[in-house]
Amino acid sequence: MRLRLRLVVALALLAGCAGEAPASPLAPSATPSPAVSQSPAGSPTAIPGLPTPAGLPTPSPAPSPAPTAALSPAPEREAYSVNLYRDGAFVSEYTDYYCLPAAMQVMINIMSDAPPDTTRETQDRLYELAAELDGVDLPPRVRDIEPEGWALGLEAEGYGRWAVRAEESREDAIRLGARQLRLTGKPVGLLTWRGAHSWVMSGFEATADPLHFDDFEVTGVWIQDVWWPRISRIWGESNPPNTLVPVEDLPEDYRRYRRPYGEFPDKDGRFVLVIPIEGESRDSGESG
Repeated sequence: MRLRLRLVVALALLAGCAGEAPASPLAPSATPSPAVSQSPAGSPTAIPGLPTPAGLPTPSPAPSPAPTAALSPAPEREAYSVNLYRDGAFVSEYTDYYCLPAAMQVMINIMSDAPPDTTRETQDRLYELAAELDGVDLPPRVRDIEPEGWALGLEAEGYGRWAVRAEESREDAIRLGARQLRLTGKPVGLLTWRGAHSWVMSGFEATADPLHFDDFEVTGVWIQDVWWPRISRIWGESNPPNTLVPVEDLPEDYRRYRRPYGEFPDKDGRFVLVIPIEGESRDSGESG
């Protein structure tokens, strides 16, 4: 009888081990235990999160699908306009040969976060700086400054890298100026009146954004003409500050470079401008 009772108790204990274990008070009962599946050979396969039985290779996880790259919408082709000019940036040249330092002063006023500086003292200082840096020995009677002094002067003042460029066509020069203005957010200098005068190109209007389209056409340029309010006996009236000049009117003032006091093979006969060249090396920023 005792033997039969022992067998009954043993069978009851075995049945309790095979049944569902009571929930632990430290673990949430809602999380089911992972089921053990059988491999074709009858051996248990690995359970996620548990050690793999000895001799059983760890199954490779199923490859995740490659993420789909988000496609940015292509920019729309539409007319584009920008003008960097800010109130108070304009200053006229204090003498009739200070156009280049006056243009530098206007450009600095546009680029600087400080209040605009329109003083004669600053224009005098910029004239001396540009004359020292242009690297050209001009006849004593000539008080002009070559555009290289303009570019190097802006660099010396801490406004990044600049270069003198000379293009074969007026269209190419204006397109280059518009592109560099758009890329850098800085104004451009134009050598007008065959190189005798300096304009600041503070903005432009175009058929498309030069930042996204190569085949854009410039239709107008915003000009700061430091000759204003004078009237030239050769070139006529000057443009008031912040004038939008249609491109078809540029031939009146923006002419091929030619100075009467010397030859400049890297500029003569071409359309000269001073551009910001952030990101370019000095070698790629040479004139011509």
